[in-house]
Amino acid sequence: MGNAHPTGLTRLQHTPYLDFDLHSTSENQTEVTLNFVNTYQKPFHVPAKLLGIIKWTRALQIKDLEGLKKYSELQLQEALYPVD
Repeated sequence: MGNAHPTGLTRLQHTPYLDFDLHSTSENQTEVTLNFVNTYQKPFHVPAKLLGIIKWTRALQIKDLEGLKKYSELQLQEALYPVD
């Protein structure tokens, strides 16, 4: 099952468990007890965000992309204007 946040931004997966206990109280009556437990999947991004891993990883990705851009531009420049 999924539970959407009122703004629709977050969707949390949860698993409800229902347990019915039936007890006969008399010949014509039965007492029903419903035990309901709902477990939510832990949001995986919260610990990472708190530790700063997401920000650090993003900065590392940007640095890698900038280096790749410089390298590819250098390769293109050398291909177009070879130095003899």
